[in-house]
Amino acid sequence: MTLVVVGAAPPPGAWAIDYQTMGQALGYLGKDVAPGIIEHARQMGVNLPPQLDDPSAKLTPELIVEVIRDVAFHYFPRLAPGGAGGLNSANYGKAPSAG
Repeated sequence: MTLVVVGAAPPPGAWAIDYQTMGQALGYLGKDVAPGIIEHARQMGVNLPPQLDDPSAKLTPELIVEVIRDVAFHYFPRLAPGGAGGLNSANYGKAPSAG
């Protein structure tokens, strides 16, 4: 059997969230839970978007997703972009650095 490589695979495209669809997916439950997630994040000392300093700020799908990501990166710092010891091709398989 012979393997024939015709051409290089195209690079993957940038990943993006469709916030209109995300808003529909969040639904009422997600939007009702968001203030609790935000309060929990504040108690943990997570850096939140400055828009949330205003108590009357509208919780848009973009803002809710940003907060969820910030909380996730707090619990899983190695998944954060540029996180300490993040899993990327340069340090895959290496022990996390102390610090």
